Amino acid sequence: EQRLWATLRDRNFHGRKFRRQQPMGPFVLDFWCAEERLAVEIDGSVHDDPEQALLDQERQSLIESLDIRVARISAELVVSDTPEALAMIAAKFKQDS
Repeated sequence: EQRLWATLRDRNFHGRKFRRQQPMGPFVLDFWCAEERLAVEIDGSVHDDPEQALLDQERQSLIESLDIRVARISAELVVSDTPEALAMIAAKFKQDS
């Protein structure tokens, strides 16, 4: 998370304001961009467990029911290819009309 936060903070990423560890109902989002209604979740190896994956999907469905888009990114990708992880976040931005 710290690796991404260095880029996302202070409107450094596409001019969007992100918050870190943002409470959202019963959840805490890793990163939140209100302007984009975008939650960014960083998944470590614990999320590989089938039971945890099911819980993650339920959580994501609840978040999406609030008209919030979710970008799920593996912690491994953030470490191995941060530019790709950032591209995945940017791909979730609303398209300008």
